[in-house]
Amino acid sequence: MQWNPNPAITALAVAYGTMLVVINPKLGASRAHEGTDKLIEPIPPVEDDDTAKKSVLNWSTPSAAEFETGIRYTIPHKNDIGQANWHHKGNYLSTVMPQAEAKTVFIHALLRQHSQSPLSKKSRDVQCVAFHPAKPFFFVAVSSST
Repeated sequence: MQWNPNPAITALAVAYGTMLVVINPKLGASRAHEGTDKLIEPIPPVEDDDTAKKSVLNWSTPSAAEFETGIRYTIPHKNDIGQANWHHKGNYLSTVMPQAEAKTVFIHALLRQHSQSPLSKKSRDVQCVAFHPAKPFFFVAVSSST
C-alpha cells in the first residue's frame, strides 16, 4: 500500500496478489478529494486510433457501488505484485512482479490511464524499482546471479 506523495492528489495504491487498485479514500478537505476525482476521471477510449499506443495492461473502471467505496481503477497484472511505488509528483506509479518470466516492471500513468513495460529484455531478476526524488531517473535493482 502506498499513499500518493502529491498533497493535491488524495489517492492510495493498493497491491494485493495480481491486482493493483487506485483508491480515493476521500480523506481531508472535500476540495482535495473532489479535485482528485476530477484529475483522474476516466478518459473515454479512442476508437480505431492507430497512432495512439495501446496500454499493455487493461485499466478497469469500477461499478457504481465500488466507486462509492473509493475505488477509481483496478489494473490486473499477470503475476503477483511485489512492489508498488509512486513517482514524487504523484502522476506515475510503478509495479514490480519479481516472479514473472518477462515484463516484470510496469510504469502506470495515472492521468492518462496508460501502462507500459519499460524493460525490453528478459528481466526476471528485478527485485525493486524507484523513481529518483527530483530528477527524471528510474532505478532498477536486480539480484546477482553469482
